[in-house]
Amino acid sequence: MNVLLKLFFDKDYFASAAVLAVVVSFSMVAISIAGDIILAPLEVARGGSDLLVYNRYSFVVTGLLPSRLADYVVNSTGGKCVPVVLAPALINDAKPVVVRGVPPDKVQQVIGAGKVVGEPRVDGFNVMVGARVSSEVGVSPGELLLLRGVLNNKAVAVEVSGVFETGTLLDDEVLTSLDIARLLRGVGVGEYSVLTCSSLDEQATRLLEAVASNTSVGYGLKVSIPSWLVSLFESQRGGFKGVVSIKGFGDVVNLSRETSLLGIAGSLILSTAVLVETSSYYLKTKRKVLHTLLEVVLDTRRVRFMAAGSLIALFVSGYALGALLTWLLHGLLRFQVLFHSISLDLQPDNTLLYTLGLVIIQTFIVLRGVSKIGEEA
Repeated sequence: MNVLLKLFFDKDYFASAAVLAVVVSFSMVAISIAGDIILAPLEVARGGSDLLVYNRYSFVVTGLLPSRLADYVVNSTGGKCVPVVLAPALINDAKPVVVRGVPPDKVQQVIGAGKVVGEPRVDGFNVMVGARVSSEVGVSPGELLLLRGVLNNKAVAVEVSGVFETGTLLDDEVLTSLDIARLLRGVGVGEYSVLTCSSLDEQATRLLEAVASNTSVGYGLKVSIPSWLVSLFESQRGGFKGVVSIKGFGDVVNLSRETSLLGIAGSLILSTAVLVETSSYYLKTKRKVLHTLLEVVLDTRRVRFMAAGSLIALFVSGYALGALLTWLLHGLLRFQVLFHSISLDLQPDNTLLYTLGLVIIQTFIVLRGVSKIGEEA
């Protein structure tokens, strides 16, 4: 406790803490950038851009499909549906539903003792549809659906293997598998619109066919990834945890862009604090700023103290606040209180909100330190 109080109220101690915190923040940004450099080419090579899934079996996302996968979907559905970018006018009246990614062997566990019509299967291009979705959309087992991302108008054709009824909010959802999640790439996450293929009129069908040949548009980056590198990422099941959390390639938690922004924001805040501190030293003691910075950073006693207490307290408090924000946001978004068009399944270890909590704590420290400087001046 004394170390934490010293971090908040002792100006000299705060300066050393701020310097090391800046290093930590920039390291987080560097990891984020590295994540973009490493993950983006791999994802593009595998048929997508960004796969934004908050945990391994969370809500899935949509995007453009590469030609080979588009052809596979067309052939597997007998040409009845084409997975392409839809014109927004075609889906304005579609029912928004939540599409939840569920591991194939856990479907029965998720549904529980609910009533099931058809086969409870979510492998390949098969999905399970909740009773209310089935009733409102007008779809039954054996029929095809077109899943379209609300945020990016990108779609894929799937077949309904069964309809389930649990009497819970789950009846408003569509259950799919990670096989589908790997195909649904792009920038959107959360709610989806569902169409039956039969609801598309002749003009819409012609539009789909016309666009089908351009399903690879947007893939400007074409790279050759060594098989050993792909195998390395695929072997990291439940592996790394950090700013860019990797839970197996294809099940990637890629929050690097958002985390980079927060990391940069935190770094700017702390950098400003360091400048204020060093300027204060310079004005009072007439020593050079660089000399003062080096003196603060290289003071091993202070570094040891902060490593042992203050930095740990900083990260723990940031994590706790991030976990609280995650829990609150999860509840609000799940019941669509905040945003009607977005629904996320967030976990307490969500890196983005953890970083946000860390930045908030850092900001408090900076403001407290600046206030203390003002009092002394």
